[in-house]
Amino acid sequence: MFTAWFKNLTKNSISIAGGKGANLAELANAKFPVPSGFVVTAQAYESFINRTKMKDKILQLISNINVENTTQLQTTAHQIQQLIVSTPIPKDIEESIIESYELLGVQRKTQAENVMQGMEEFVAVRSSATAEDLPEASFAGQQATYLNVQGKQNIVKAVHSCWASLFTSRAIYYRNKQSIANEKILMAVVVQRMVNSDAAGVAFTVNPATNNESEIIIEAALGLGELVVNGSITPDLYILDKKTLNVKKAEVKEQGMMLVRDNKGNNVKMKIPPAEDRLQVLNDKQLQELARIARKIEAHYNFPQDIEWAVESDQIYIVQSRPVTTMKRSAHENISHETKSEVRNEAKETMSEPKPQDKRLVENTPHSLTVEPKKQMQEYKPQHEIQVQNPQHNMQPQVHHSNRQTQSHEIHNITATKIKAVIDIAKHAEKVAEIADGVGLLRLELIIAGAEMHPAEYIRQNKDDAYTHFLVQQISSVARAFKNKPVWVRTSDMRTDEFRALKGGMKEPDEADPQLGWHGIRRSLDDHRMLAAEIRAIKQLHDQGMKNLGIMIPFVINISEVRKAKAACKEVGLEPQRDIKFGIMIETPAACLIIDELCKEGIDFVSFGTNDLTQLTLGIDMHNPKVNMHFNEMHPSVLHLIAHVITVCKKHNVETSICGNAGSKQEMAEFLVKHGIDSISASPDTLNKIRSAVVQAEKKILLDRMR
Repeated sequence: MFTAWFKNLTKNSISIAGGKGANLAELANAKFPVPSGFVVTAQAYESFINRTKMKDKILQLISNINVENTTQLQTTAHQIQQLIVSTPIPKDIEESIIESYELLGVQRKTQAENVMQGMEEFVAVRSSATAEDLPEASFAGQQATYLNVQGKQNIVKAVHSCWASLFTSRAIYYRNKQSIANEKILMAVVVQRMVNSDAAGVAFTVNPATNNESEIIIEAALGLGELVVNGSITPDLYILDKKTLNVKKAEVKEQGMMLVRDNKGNNVKMKIPPAEDRLQVLNDKQLQELARIARKIEAHYNFPQDIEWAVESDQIYIVQSRPVTTMKRSAHENISHETKSEVRNEAKETMSEPKPQDKRLVENTPHSLTVEPKKQMQEYKPQHEIQVQNPQHNMQPQVHHSNRQTQSHEIHNITATKIKAVIDIAKHAEKVAEIADGVGLLRLELIIAGAEMHPAEYIRQNKDDAYTHFLVQQISSVARAFKNKPVWVRTSDMRTDEFRALKGGMKEPDEADPQLGWHGIRRSLDDHRMLAAEIRAIKQLHDQGMKNLGIMIPFVINISEVRKAKAACKEVGLEPQRDIKFGIMIETPAACLIIDELCKEGIDFVSFGTNDLTQLTLGIDMHNPKVNMHFNEMHPSVLHLIAHVITVCKKHNVETSICGNAGSKQEMAEFLVKHGIDSISASPDTLNKIRSAVVQAEKKILLDRMR
């Protein structure tokens, strides 16, 4: 009841094992070399919260949250997590977990090994949320994963903390924005033997860069895969012919170091001897065997796969397999999943305001069980990660004919005003690209929330290139999904109180009012190396052919800021307004009042950030419950500033857009169309509504002119 082995589960066991657990069971039962493991069932979690009478307390706490109030959200999330981890697990559930863990060790070892080494395996303990009635939901990256866990009580603590991670601030925020009832979500936990990998990597059964279905792409690194993920090293790249399994191309990269696990379960960096470093990570025989397995997995699911693998003592293991959904499809194809589970993308879907991910689950969690940043997972993520996954989660798709094209035309009315999307990261970028005319704002803040450390800490540790590489991985997915459509990337706008949970985040200065403090372009110009690292990421993608990217700087108040930011672009080899579109956020009254001078300085586009513009114009803190009832983006003073900026920009042939929350409101959309804004950027879930509002507004304008 409380635990279930992979062999006793199927791909239809979502309600028991969650998405991740069901998918691993599917692979294992199809006789693929999946590391052995079991699932602490969702019913174990449900029994825990019901028998301890916690469920009502949790729901009561959540019902009182204003999720737009970051401080309240984080405080309540922490309170719920503390409640969960401080409440003892019922003895029968604990004993079931321990018994299965002990059996996991016995299954793999001989009697002699049990005597010499004991039966306590190193395992990965991974959250696996259930949402069988919510096909559009994705909970990836919102819950915890623990690696190199050993010992009965440590396993129990890790499971306990996985349950608690169902209520991170990020997870609560996401469910609120998706109108998902918290009582509908349960948490299963996968406990799986850790592969102490000699090499690790990813295999694509289609070339994701070219959509060539006759090629298999393999990326490989020595040791554990984390150094690739955080940008410290570059993996080998191999291209194989899918039919013959012949190696068509091998790019061997000198990696310099590798990450290995010591006897205590710690990850230790080890220098690779130069002679060995010049050799292939995998020999041709290993490459062909891995490609053969990958080809079989693709055949099993009848769809191209993104496969995580590891090699231990010459044995290839499959850690996970997911559909590649960034491939171009014909108009009549529709992708649907038989089941619903977690997807790889480690970030939440677009939200109205960035909320930093909680990187440390609870203060009283032992160090060995601390929630590591999502990129810490041993299940290696590729250098060029395919971020976009099927919105119905990660079980394998089946293709069938449908009226999908007809449905798209029904909602995609032609408008003179472009309708763009606001995106935090690429979970549904490909799907959104079908109905959006571009990305009016790609925020780095939610991307940064998923990094190994705070951007400033990257710089302090002289890991500028690692920060750049991390951003390249994330931004590239959106840029590819929106090929031939503009994607405006805003450089980081980090308040000093927002990312303290990241490594190095506690070194951020304390400010009385971070909203008015050291953030936006003013901070970026002070932290010049951090800004340069961000621009270099865009430059690298631009050089790879992603010419649709544009650069946008936040919180401008002075012409000198624009001038210096353009100079920073030139320093890394990007000429603003020639090589790449360059624009600014209009978030301050100051920017509105000097818009003529800003246009003359040289910009291609502007985008209104209405939250800050309204707060600063009205002198209202939108997060303060005592005064936020007066917060109103439709206040005449705010509308006057917006109209003035649009008028001046038209005179200078500067494109105008809006990316604040107000852009998703119908009355604001009508006002903007009337004043001639070029595009409106809104959250993906409101794009169709806003497009309809724009259609009506444009029709009204035409009719009025005819009268």
